[in-house]
Amino acid sequence: MPDAPPIGLLLDVDGPVSSPVERRIVRDAIAEGLTALANAGCPLVFNTGRSDAFVREVLLPRLVAAGLRPDAPVHAVGEKGATWFSWIAVDDPGSGTDGGLGTGGGPRGEAGPVGIDDALRVPVDYVDAAHRILDDRFADWAFWDDTKRTMVSIEARTDVPNAEFRRIQPELDAALQAELDARDLGGSFELEPSIIACDVQHRGVGKDVGARRALALVVAGAHGAPLPRLWLTAGDSRSDYRMSDELHARGFEVVHVDARAADADWAPPEVAYRVIHRPDLEHDDAFAAVLPEFVERALG
Repeated sequence: MPDAPPIGLLLDVDGPVSSPVERRIVRDAIAEGLTALANAGCPLVFNTGRSDAFVREVLLPRLVAAGLRPDAPVHAVGEKGATWFSWIAVDDPGSGTDGGLGTGGGPRGEAGPVGIDDALRVPVDYVDAAHRILDDRFADWAFWDDTKRTMVSIEARTDVPNAEFRRIQPELDAALQAELDARDLGGSFELEPSIIACDVQHRGVGKDVGARRALALVVAGAHGAPLPRLWLTAGDSRSDYRMSDELHARGFEVVHVDARAADADWAPPEVAYRVIHRPDLEHDDAFAAVLPEFVERALG
């Protein structure tokens, strides 16, 4: 039986991996570190509220540019557990001009089929109502994320200062919540705001659900190899601890990178595993500062 990989990675996307301002990977240390670990056989799973399209179109090309191998064990769980896919190797005998992420003339990597849990979809009539709220009152500050398959996500525009979005966000939240209440959907669906978006999602999703799906994807792609005993997780919100909690409860060693800046309203919670928190850094700056330690630890 093959040896277990030295480390697995289960990562939130917005904040620790991609810049919440630019909405892409801007730190070379992150792209290069993640690629080196995945190419060495360490499973890399993005566990995000983002859509599968965001991972396919924004994250994966950046890793491919950094040298990601077609057979690297990379997976994605989107919409907090409602969608998922794996990076797969396919034969590419052509010239590489077909829009794929490879260069042609041999195996190339691509995103495999997307799984969707249809039971977690927001009802269509609510989706229509939320779209009207955005179009009628908030389009100057936010846009509709039409790549989401199961949830409603109204995201801050990148051409408007985030402070302006945050100023109107309570009013937007209240309008979205009122539509949930009017349809008596609060028992099954909830509003979860972040610094760059307002999401309406099924109560059956979450970063712990994503962690369970992630492990299933890794097992399916490991071809009998043991799972890593050590997992590095990263996130910038309290809800991200749920994936670390899930791994710890299953007996894995966990190190969590808390990429949120320290302020009067936030401090890392007390947990039973190691937490790395750099109060002088936040978001992708914090993760980029920590990741090289684990690349060196895993690869020597």
